[in-house]
Amino acid sequence: MSGKSGFAAGAIMGVVALTLLREAVMGGRETVAAELPVEVRQVGDDGCWWEFDRYTSSEWEKLWTENIEKWQGPDGPYNDTDWWKTPGAGCEQMLKNRDKVERFEAERASYLSNRVGSQLSHDLYSQFVYRNSCSYGQKKTVEIEPLISFLRHPRAVCFDKYNSPFYRMKRCRKKNGKCYLLSKDYLIFPREGDLRSSGSKAVFLDVGASFYDAGFGGASQKWFVDHFAGLGWRFDRILAWEAIVNPDASTYWKRVPKDVKPRITYYNIPVESDPSSPDNPWHYVRTLCRPKDYCVVKLDIDTPIIEEALIDQLLADAGLHLLVDELVWEHHVRRNPLTYPGGWELQNAETTQSTVASSYKIFHKLRTLGIRAHSWV
Repeated sequence: MSGKSGFAAGAIMGVVALTLLREAVMGGRETVAAELPVEVRQVGDDGCWWEFDRYTSSEWEKLWTENIEKWQGPDGPYNDTDWWKTPGAGCEQMLKNRDKVERFEAERASYLSNRVGSQLSHDLYSQFVYRNSCSYGQKKTVEIEPLISFLRHPRAVCFDKYNSPFYRMKRCRKKNGKCYLLSKDYLIFPREGDLRSSGSKAVFLDVGASFYDAGFGGASQKWFVDHFAGLGWRFDRILAWEAIVNPDASTYWKRVPKDVKPRITYYNIPVESDPSSPDNPWHYVRTLCRPKDYCVVKLDIDTPIIEEALIDQLLADAGLHLLVDELVWEHHVRRNPLTYPGGWELQNAETTQSTVASSYKIFHKLRTLGIRAHSWV
């Protein structure tokens, strides 16, 4: 974890020779050197895990962070005659970075196909540095996708030849259609061997779950279960919330695989942002997750007022920083290509005042607090 969990890599108790140099004048002679055996506990030993040390933005992320105020879109809803046919400064910048996008895709594919190795370039990918909670001198780096573009797949919006947002969304939902707008093929999560400690558990909270294998933007729970399994993770506990009432619970459960069913708890009720409410998801995090556990939270309920209140609570609570390892959140904001009639429809000023630049600040802040924050679709 980033307070946080360590990996269960057959860790052993080691003995190192620590040479202590000490000068002492005795009878005109200098005396040095004493070799003392010092016990070093490894990650994987009881009580040791990988805890967060620091976050470093890649050069690509720094470029976007420094310029996002001018590269984000204009305010107001978009239509077929503006953003989508005349790319703004953000798209112009992305189109200049085709070489970076191609390297990003190739390196991510290599990372996913190998259980070990596959170096991710630090000019492209940002980095979390973790330290052994029992020996601060032992550190490791685990990469994460950079905060770039409109916080989706780097090819989304700018590289698509289809101008109409309505056509894009329709095409995205075709079973076999290639769609970058809803693609999750940019996210980087750690392998199980990177951040797992002995005796820890993996917990997934899906806030805005739809069905197990279906949803407005594609499958959510199934995607997480399958994708993390490819990285070596098996969630020991899965909690899912869906506000839209399903009159027949069997329509949900018949979609859940037999081996996953015993691990899922499904709440067909809305979550609450009231900190004192038992339906506030952070209540469950505090109850179920420990600093050594690996805790993943996905938040996407299409209600900016509640989502932003929950994020504010997370930012302000140092205790939660030690418990939440991964936050996956779709921040619905202004000045984003998805703000068009039929899309996010954030014309109402009371919905949110946040912009793409606001998202950058929030995601970066969460990362500097030790939370691997990802923008969702």
